[in-house]
Amino acid sequence: MQAITRRLGAGAVHHAPGAPLCGADATGFAAAAAAVAKADAVVLTVGTDGSNLAGNISPPPTSANTTVECRSGDCLENEGCDRTSIALPQLQQRLLRAVLAASKGKPLILVVFSG
Repeated sequence: MQAITRRLGAGAVHHAPGAPLCGADATGFAAAAAAVAKADAVVLTVGTDGSNLAGNISPPPTSANTTVECRSGDCLENEGCDRTSIALPQLQQRLLRAVLAASKGKPLILVVFSG
């Protein structure tokens, strides 16, 4: 984002978070759609980051403790706690559909982060 802003200038870049990495909070969808409406092209980033933000591993693995319990949910993954599907988390799928609808045929670059 910073590199694009430096290259194009702050006035040419419209940013909106859209959705959190995890959870069901879709309140950012409207801001994302508004940013898309102002844009000539869209860059949308989605995926997972490999962190333990949602506490999906309990307890966190250590050298003394190699047994982990993966909690349910489709949000994050971590070493020793793999997701059972490569599909995007449900909230991000909804965000992608909302951005596609708002883009009305504008060029869209989809960047997927995944472990």
